[in-house]
Amino acid sequence: MKILLIAGVLLIPALARADQCQLFDADVAARVRTIVSGPQRYAELCEPCGEKVPGVPFLAHTTEVGDELVLDGKPRDLAYLYVKTDASRFENVAMLAGCPVEGVSPSLAVEAETENGELITADATPVRVAPAPPPMEVAAAPPTAPPTYYSTTIVYAVPWVAVAAIAGTGGFLLGLIVSLLLVNVRRRRDLRPRAAQL
Repeated sequence: MKILLIAGVLLIPALARADQCQLFDADVAARVRTIVSGPQRYAELCEPCGEKVPGVPFLAHTTEVGDELVLDGKPRDLAYLYVKTDASRFENVAMLAGCPVEGVSPSLAVEAETENGELITADATPVRVAPAPPPMEVAAAPPTAPPTYYSTTIVYAVPWVAVAAIAGTGGFLLGLIVSLLLVNVRRRRDLRPRAAQL
């Protein structure tokens, strides 16, 4: 009889610690992913088990969230897990994720930090439940722009009268130069002495 009584006393903390929010559904899992993303500091406190003060805060680097939360390879019950949300406060992960729990404090207050550690006590300050992320939607394909056609027509901004005037002036100057060259060649021929031809 004494053995059964001792076994019962030893099992009560284990049963009290047993999963209030060890396993959870997809909605809670979606909230948990937003709460525990990245390396963060955590503390554990199981008040239904008779614990009065939380354990030493720890930094978890890897998180896996499926139907349970695994921090650095160890499954955790959200009901007894607190995440550090600011310099003076840890908040209960189960309450943040909207998982119903009983007999646990909503948050832990960091009273003082010393070189020997942090003084952390249970706090009754309520937490705000994190909203569930919106469901994933398949993005519609962007509308395609109509094809662009380029014109190969060349439009001249110079009027035809100006073009004709420039062409006429150029032709006149060319003719004048040619005429002067011919006159110069004839003059040289005429001025050459006849003795040079003999």
